[in-house]
Amino acid sequence: MSLAVQLIRKLAVRVEFPARGAKRASVASVISKAVRIYKRRGVAGIAAAARTKLGREKDFQEKAGIDERLAQLDRAVPADTSSLVDIGCNLGMITAHFAERGAFSIGIDIGQRLIERANARHAAVANCGFMTMNLTPDNIATLPVFDTMLLLSVHHNWVQLYGPDDAGEMLRALSAKAGKTLIFEGPSRRGRYANHPPEFVDNDEASVTAYHEGYLQKYLGSEFSRIEPLGKTTCWGEGDREPYRWSWARYR
Repeated sequence: MSLAVQLIRKLAVRVEFPARGAKRASVASVISKAVRIYKRRGVAGIAAAARTKLGREKDFQEKAGIDERLAQLDRAVPADTSSLVDIGCNLGMITAHFAERGAFSIGIDIGQRLIERANARHAAVANCGFMTMNLTPDNIATLPVFDTMLLLSVHHNWVQLYGPDDAGEMLRALSAKAGKTLIFEGPSRRGRYANHPPEFVDNDEASVTAYHEGYLQKYLGSEFSRIEPLGKTTCWGEGDREPYRWSWARYR
């Protein structure tokens, strides 16, 4: 039995059935689902699924560097933004920041525990709310229109699940819901894309930015009047493997 299959079996049983007496058929169903996740996203996908089930999603906003990121976004988000959605909001610090700046702000994340923590942490912030939602090719068009959409280090997860073409169409559908601005941040390490690694050299600014700009042009080129590179900010939690990520703003 391969190491990957052993990991799948252990995680599947631990995530769904921590108590004794689980039905064999149910365990088989969970293992089957875990195998599908592994084929699409590798071991990293299995680990992420386990963290979500166990309520231990990674916390990407308790790290040093949030001020650097907020400063970058403050420069990019139009001053007259009245509504904003933060897709993949994590603990909601960015969402709440723009609510405090005056925009009606909604944070969306797939992690239930993260959303519970975000709601508790920012309960006193006016015009700010959080919700769980798993965006897919089938439901992404149901989002309402917001002046500004933030898609920060999320899109590569769609590439893992659906491949670069379908993920690109999701990006195009999302752009139709951005009234003024869409801000995009992408990884600079090919491994983040699992079975669909892009054609760039890890952490090489020239090739990483060329790839993302080409991808954005392919799927959003006709949707916005201009694109502005925002530069790089520190990538939390990756250390030397991926010290920075680059961002772009697209404007109507």
